[in-house]
Amino acid sequence: MRVVGAAVARLANAHEVRWAHTVGAKMVAMQRLAEDAGLAYLSPAKLSIHPRYGPWIALRAAVVVDVDGPPPSPPMAAPCDACEFACSRRFGEVIAMPPGERNWRQWLSLRDSCPLGLEYRYSEDQIEYHYTKDAAILARAVARRLIK
Repeated sequence: MRVVGAAVARLANAHEVRWAHTVGAKMVAMQRLAEDAGLAYLSPAKLSIHPRYGPWIALRAAVVVDVDGPPPSPPMAAPCDACEFACSRRFGEVIAMPPGERNWRQWLSLRDSCPLGLEYRYSEDQIEYHYTKDAAILARAVARRLIK
């Protein structure tokens, strides 16, 4: 939020930031926006898939700036069209599990089933923090970086 805030503070035009974590009247369907903007394709398993980075992207904010937009571009090619939809099968398996048996590792297995962007997979600390929001994971990651 600090980095996006600093970037938009330099804008001369009127602007508004909408955060992915916002709920209520100012909520933005970030996955739909990413697809409409040509950034990422919404896969059959409801993952946002970037043609290069696969599912290893984060949609954190949308910045609306009072300027004329670019001309419409053709719809993005669906990166999942050439895939056998391994994520779709895994999505069905995870959804079929009783809710009490699902955990973040099952949801991670869904993301890991996508063959795109494997070289951009988040670190184990990033993955665990993303799914659990456990601040101890951040402390552990920072401590390891200070030691190296």
